[in-house]
Amino acid sequence: MSLPTPLFGPAEWTMVAAISAQATAVAYLHQPRVKAAVCSLPIPFTTASLSLGQPVTVHNVLALTLLYLFAVTVRWLHTRWRVPITLAIVLSAGEYIALGAALRQAVPDSGPLFWMTAIATVTVGFWLLARMPHRPETGYRSPLPIYLKVPILGGVVALMVLLKGLLGGFMTLFPIISSVGSYEARHSLWTLVRQFPVTMITITPLLVTCRLLQGHLSLGPTLAVGWLAFAAAFIPLTRADWAAACVAEACQADAAAC
Repeated sequence: MSLPTPLFGPAEWTMVAAISAQATAVAYLHQPRVKAAVCSLPIPFTTASLSLGQPVTVHNVLALTLLYLFAVTVRWLHTRWRVPITLAIVLSAGEYIALGAALRQAVPDSGPLFWMTAIATVTVGFWLLARMPHRPETGYRSPLPIYLKVPILGGVVALMVLLKGLLGGFMTLFPIISSVGSYEARHSLWTLVRQFPVTMITITPLLVTCRLLQGHLSLGPTLAVGWLAFAAAFIPLTRADWAAACVAEACQADAAAC
């Protein structure tokens, strides 16, 4: 008789450690634009995929839209309805879980649907990015000592492992870093939300690469090549976007001086 698979194996502990490190970096960075960019690195997707051990499907692509919806809901609840940021994050995460679980059951994976969804996700990402101008916002750095912050973050990340059976592919993009980022960037939520169209544009090439290679390579090398595709999209887009932000800030400063 085979022994039951442990809930926390090497892949799960690696996921907890890597995502906790990313979340810690987000907590202690001050500049909103840099904080948002670090939030969008696909470390959770990579480590969660290794933990889940499943191929990339249309559910992974659909999760990018749910991730954007999560960020918008947090900002809407906190800034418009004055919901406390922690409660806003919990409610938005619940929204992600409910929609992810429903879509997992309702949407079957197929080649044509995957490619149509990927194209639509990138297109919508560019459209959203063009409609969201840069705004100057207040930076924030966590005052909590790191020896207290890291165990708290590790415990929060560990909860993500429990969602594997419920969410499937949607678990790989569960907004754990986005939850930390929303809390730590609660004074600059517009900047954080604006980063999610960039995430849609840049992680989709990673998913497409994995989809193309997963029948030919094992999961580890597939994800490694996918990271190259992500970097090829993320670096030039981020450089161009930050250059535009500097121009916008300079124009705003000149207008204020006048």
